[in-house]
Amino acid sequence: MWIFILISVFFNTAACNLFKKQPTEPPIVEVPKKEEPVVKKEEPKKETPKKGKGPIFSPEDSLARLYPEIKKQKYVIAVYLPLYLQVAEREKNHKTAITVSQEFYKGFLMAADTLRACGKDYDIHVFDSEDPKNTFWTVSNKWKELDVDLIYAPLLETKMSYIDSAAKRMKINLVSPLQVSERCDTSRRFYLESIPSSETIGRNTAEYFKRAYPDYKYILINEKTTKDNPIAKGFADAMKGVDSFRVVNFEGKGPSKFTPQYKLGDKNIVFVPAKYEVFVAGLMSQLRVGPQTPKDDPKTPDIDESIT
Repeated sequence: MWIFILISVFFNTAACNLFKKQPTEPPIVEVPKKEEPVVKKEEPKKETPKKGKGPIFSPEDSLARLYPEIKKQKYVIAVYLPLYLQVAEREKNHKTAITVSQEFYKGFLMAADTLRACGKDYDIHVFDSEDPKNTFWTVSNKWKELDVDLIYAPLLETKMSYIDSAAKRMKINLVSPLQVSERCDTSRRFYLESIPSSETIGRNTAEYFKRAYPDYKYILINEKTTKDNPIAKGFADAMKGVDSFRVVNFEGKGPSKFTPQYKLGDKNIVFVPAKYEVFVAGLMSQLRVGPQTPKDDPKTPDIDESIT
C-alpha cells in the first residue's frame, strides 16, 4: 500500500512539472554524514571451568529438583518415625534401625541447611509412629490440615505400603530412610529416592577441597575394610577427572608397609575414611604429619602446608 502511494505521488508531480518552466536550482552540495561511533556490547565472558573441576550445584538447584513448578517461602515438613529406636529394632532390616536413623538424621540436617541457604523457612512437625494415639489415619488427616509439603517416613518396612499410597493420594512428596524403591511406584513424582548421607558427605568434602584448595594434591587412602565405604565412594566420584587425585588401597597390609610418594613440604590433602584409630595412627606416623618439633628433626620442613 505504501509503495503504491509513493509511486503515484512521484508520477503526478513529474507530470505537472513537464508543463512548467523548471527554475534553475542551485547545485546541491552533499555534506558527508558523520559516522556515529559503533559501540560494541561486550558479552559477559563465560568462565571456562578448570580441568577436572566438576559442576558445583547451588542450594537453589537442589530445591528446584524437588519443587520445579512452585517455590514457596515456607515449607511444612512432617516426620513420622519411631522416637524410641529400641522399639524399632524388632524388625530385621539390612541395617539396624539405629544406624539407619543416624544416617537419615544427617541427611535431614543437609536438607534443612539447603532450605536455609535458599533463604526459605520451614516448620517441622514430628509424630511418633509407634505411639498408639498416632494412628496413620489420624496423622494423615493432620498432614492434610497442615498442608504438608514433604513427609519423612517410615523407618519400619511394614509401614511403607500404606504411607506410599497415602502420599500419592494427597500429592505430598515422600522420602524414606529405607531403600525400598521396589515397593513403591517410582514412576510417580511423589516418591523421592533417598541418597545415603555418608556418600553425600564424601562428595561434599571433595567439592569443598577442590574449591578451597585448588592447588593441592588429593590423596584418598583406603584400608581393606573401607575400600567400598560410601564416604570413600562419594569422595572418589567427586574427584573423577582431577589430575592431582590419587587413590591408595591397602590389601591386607598394615600402614607400616606404606611408603609415601609425597614430600612433606608439598601441598597435600590426605583423606582417610578409616574406622580404626590404630590404622590412622600408624599411617600418620608413616606420613610424618603428626606432632613434631624442630628439636626432634631439624631438617623437617614446616608441616603447616600439609593438611590431613
